[in-house]
Amino acid sequence: MTVSGLERTGLLLEGGGMRGVYTAGVLDFWMERNLYFPYIVGISSGSWIAASYMSRQKGRSRSCMINYARDPRAISYRNWLLKGSLFGMDFLFGQLAKEFEPFDYETYFRSDQRLIFVLTDIHSGEAIYYSSEDAADEERLTKLLTASVSLPLVNRVVEWDGKSVFDGGVADSLPLLKALDDGYVNNVLVLNKAKGYRKSKTALDLLAASVHRRHPALAQAILNRYIRYNRMMEQIERMEEDGELFVIRPSRQLRAGRGERRPKRLTELYEMGYSDAAQCYDALAEWLESFKRV
Repeated sequence: MTVSGLERTGLLLEGGGMRGVYTAGVLDFWMERNLYFPYIVGISSGSWIAASYMSRQKGRSRSCMINYARDPRAISYRNWLLKGSLFGMDFLFGQLAKEFEPFDYETYFRSDQRLIFVLTDIHSGEAIYYSSEDAADEERLTKLLTASVSLPLVNRVVEWDGKSVFDGGVADSLPLLKALDDGYVNNVLVLNKAKGYRKSKTALDLLAASVHRRHPALAQAILNRYIRYNRMMEQIERMEEDGELFVIRPSRQLRAGRGERRPKRLTELYEMGYSDAAQCYDALAEWLESFKRV
């Protein structure tokens, strides 16, 4: 399947740390079917997984997330103590991307797909958006990907184009409105939590807000994140019922948190994403086809 004639169809990939391996399963199935969307909004780990989708590297996200989940160079408290970041960004975007699981930069930069990265400005507490055109070389792409997965509390703030930023999921976890504002009226969403899920304020939110109290707008954005997420999820579910969106989400509950590191659990989540994408493929094809006839 191709997206010819579907120039106004966008793809939104939810973040969620290691839960994003579900999204990797969905995209790997689509790559087998040659299904590529012209416009993608990636949040947090969703942007990192989207990059391998654009570089046409089926299986790369799966391998990186599962095979290196327990590698202390990738994620460890030692990284946090020594480098101020739970994630080993220098390893993830250095040795891993260049040697162990080489990223195909050439194919990525040749892609005619457009990827939107979502960041949070620490001074305003608001979401800011950049596209793949803003990172047209390897160095800038690495910097933008690093910023898009850098969480308050467990990562250092990232400096990007004169702004101090964190992961965009803080300010806009489900940026459907961004896709609509950019003219993509028909959107496919890949979520990594089962239907009916709602966020609540957590102790970690309170701690993160306290740590960043010198930036009150950011602290408030952290505390209010669950409210914005739940409101947008309600809108998404209404639009889904009306046929205005096509949503793929886990078909059953699977206990896996943002920091899940057990390979068996991650493999189950990946396989669920692949299976769910396969089971709804015909329905998705019919939904997409309906817009060609309009």
